[in-house]
Amino acid sequence: MFGIGINLDEEKKKTDAWLLKGSQGKDPVDSKLEELRERFGLTVFKANRAKNALKRLCRPFGNKNPDEDFAPVLLCHAQLYVFGDKYDIKNLRWLALEKLRATLVSFQLHEQRVQDVVQLVRYAYGNTAACPMEPLRDMLAQYLAGRIKVIGSNEAFHVLLKEGGEFVTDFWGQILAQVLS
Repeated sequence: MFGIGINLDEEKKKTDAWLLKGSQGKDPVDSKLEELRERFGLTVFKANRAKNALKRLCRPFGNKNPDEDFAPVLLCHAQLYVFGDKYDIKNLRWLALEKLRATLVSFQLHEQRVQDVVQLVRYAYGNTAACPMEPLRDMLAQYLAGRIKVIGSNEAFHVLLKEGGEFVTDFWGQILAQVLS
């Protein structure tokens, strides 16, 4: 013993063990901690796999035949968008908009189904702010402008146009910019 109770031999052994550990291998505690971190990483990976599987299951789909009423599906996406907009939940708003876009891409717009999209337009324009480049309104005007041949002679669409309002302005703006330019 030396000084105030320090055993130099014991301290030398600890120092030697510490130096040896650094050159020969890992401390058993460090090994256990590393294992714990690896297991945690695998757990996160499994959660990501579950998330990706869920993402595949939640992929939007289109209609199979002209008699299939798709208005509830389209309106549900729009309602979630409006909810996200109202409560400033940006991620919900953008997710709903993307899901609606993906659904519309796979949606077969038959003459009998134009009324589904007309309902969607009425809901969207009745529940979103009239501002330039409002994402939902802009997307719907662009979507319908690209389907002018299907909707152009449809009675439900004619009634929507006769109602006037901001949709008509946005729709014709898309026709001029995308089709007639």
